[in-house]
Amino acid sequence: MRRTIGRWAMAAAVAYLGAGTLFAQGPGAALGRGRDERQNAASAEALLSAVRGVPEPVCQLVTVALRNTYSVGTGSLALGYRAEGTTAGGPAEWALGSMRAPEAIPVLAEGLGDPDECVRAVSARLLGKTRLDSSRAVLTRAATRGDADVRALATAALGQLHDSLAVAPLLAALRDEAASVREAAADALGAYRGTISRAMIESAVSAEAPLAFTYGVATSVAEPMLSLAAPLPPLPPLAPSPPVVVAPAPKALAGLGAAIAGIEEQMALSREQTARMREQTERIREEARAARDEAERIRDEYSVFASTSWSSANDNPLIVAALTTSLRDREAPVRAASARSLGSLGDTTAVPALVTALRDGDFTVRGSAARSLGMLGRRSAVAPLLDVLDDDSWPVRWAAAGALGTLRDRSATRPVTRLLRDEEMQVRRTAATALGQLRDSTAADALGGSVNDRAPEVRRAAARALGAIGGERSIEPLVTALDDEDRDVRRSAASALARSSDSRVVAAMRRAARDEDADVRRYAVRALGRLRDTLSLTVLSRAVRDRDRTVRLAAVQSLTELRDRRAGEPLTEALEDPEARVRSAAAAALGRLQYEGAVDALSSLVADPSASVRRAAVVALGQIGNAGAARSVASALRDDSSSVRLAAAAALAELRDSASVPQLARALGDTVQSVRRAAARALASIRNEAALEALGRVDPGDDEALRSIIDRALSRRRFRI
Repeated sequence: MRRTIGRWAMAAAVAYLGAGTLFAQGPGAALGRGRDERQNAASAEALLSAVRGVPEPVCQLVTVALRNTYSVGTGSLALGYRAEGTTAGGPAEWALGSMRAPEAIPVLAEGLGDPDECVRAVSARLLGKTRLDSSRAVLTRAATRGDADVRALATAALGQLHDSLAVAPLLAALRDEAASVREAAADALGAYRGTISRAMIESAVSAEAPLAFTYGVATSVAEPMLSLAAPLPPLPPLAPSPPVVVAPAPKALAGLGAAIAGIEEQMALSREQTARMREQTERIREEARAARDEAERIRDEYSVFASTSWSSANDNPLIVAALTTSLRDREAPVRAASARSLGSLGDTTAVPALVTALRDGDFTVRGSAARSLGMLGRRSAVAPLLDVLDDDSWPVRWAAAGALGTLRDRSATRPVTRLLRDEEMQVRRTAATALGQLRDSTAADALGGSVNDRAPEVRRAAARALGAIGGERSIEPLVTALDDEDRDVRRSAASALARSSDSRVVAAMRRAARDEDADVRRYAVRALGRLRDTLSLTVLSRAVRDRDRTVRLAAVQSLTELRDRRAGEPLTEALEDPEARVRSAAAAALGRLQYEGAVDALSSLVADPSASVRRAAVVALGQIGNAGAARSVASALRDDSSSVRLAAAAALAELRDSASVPQLARALGDTVQSVRRAAARALASIRNEAALEALGRVDPGDDEALRSIIDRALSRRRFRI
């Protein structure tokens, strides 16, 4: 029992959890669930068997993959959906799912004590992934028993649960004799950023006490942070159920006695379980009273003031205090993990302790403290971070540069600029990124030099930073970067220049519009549109025929922005594009240009397979105002899409075509209110006798807007008479 939890205890807890739903769902549901339970347990056993004996790198890959959850529900599985690269219904697909499988917990709990290292690691990861109450009980027990490796795995898995009741065992694990366990606890506590209220913990303990006791979890470990001011109130007695009198029909009496006997048996079982729960809860209450002294001792140890409540402005003061204390741990990995988690928690009261940690003798602690100071966002950390920019260890310089960029204090510009000449590529790249965040134009010249850095990662970061800074001094280096051999550098430069309005960009963008990379071409094409360079019409017209759909769409958008009627011809050509988005954008652009040369092509699009294209074509025909298109527009009043019918009615209001009156009159009976109103407006705009007669025959009912349209139209008719 020291390294594994007995199956009988786990099975008893699972049976206890399922008892209530068994009565509620009936025997048919119980049979189906029994089959699922066997499958879940079998899947767990198959997976653990498969990972037994695998090499360490493979095991590491498996455990990392299990961090992800692919939501493949029963319905999706029935339709053939599954996690990519897995066998349908196999153990891998099962493990990558949501893992709400209490039936597998006995198998996984036993796996924690397996001699094979990978079996233990996978079991712990899956237990943490389930986020079930029963998993927490198993992991809490394992975190206090067995060898150090098992305790560390269980502690790390407790952090995955994101459960308020896991905080206490994690705090206790910070005092474990093994450094690996303390490190796992410090890392896990960083996930508890939200404030954990006292009420949340009390209610959770009250609800889960029987379950915790079933698994043999001592509440001195499971609940050390409760400091109750008064004893918990006793559970109220269950009120007797009132008798129910039913007068059944004669045919319903058959089998009634057997049904009643079955119900009484289930009720007796329920009462027995309730009695056991009450007894176990009372035992938990007694241990909770004994835990108060331990909770007070922990508070004193971590210097948490008695007046500080669980709902204070600071996030989780007890966790922050515990991690701050762990910054003085004798082992560097524990101190580094504590520094990392203090940044994740977001509590700025940890800033002084982290500043002190910048002088730690271990570089991993100094680097972790630097990163966390950037995450906490306090300007008071700028000066200490500047002091470690010259640290002997490059990860510390890297972390400090990134933190200073996050803090956005321009006093750091000159010191960070010096790091652009650092011997380590990671430091130079992060320095360039930080200068982009600082947005200080004085760094443009230095970043311009980094555009020629030997490492493409640095050149990319420098191009992005120059784009963020902007200004005249950024243009020339970015234009140079458009000819870089690395396509990602060219992309970054093109993206940055696309936001510039400098005339020097035009020639470079025309050249980039012929780049072999589609993203570079797209950025260049969009830049030419924003610059409204009409001399680039030929370049944009060629881009309408590009092999990449995103480039073609960008070309259509840019041709629209030119506001040049010469763009009508390439835009008309784009109406035949295989992509609906391109056809729709081209139709909209032609409507805004009021290009009459596209009327025939637009009329043919009224029957396009895409509703968005049909709507854009109808709107464009209305904007162009060519009376010859009225027949095609009127035909759209019978379209399956209400948005197309609405657009057709609005377009006919612009065209004022008297031949469309019969179609508009029929549209007054459309099932969609907005279409009926638009048809009425169109008839009111036509204003001939047939249109007014059609309006006069309409009963608007409760539609006051439609009534108002009709009344205004008919009142003008009377005035004219």
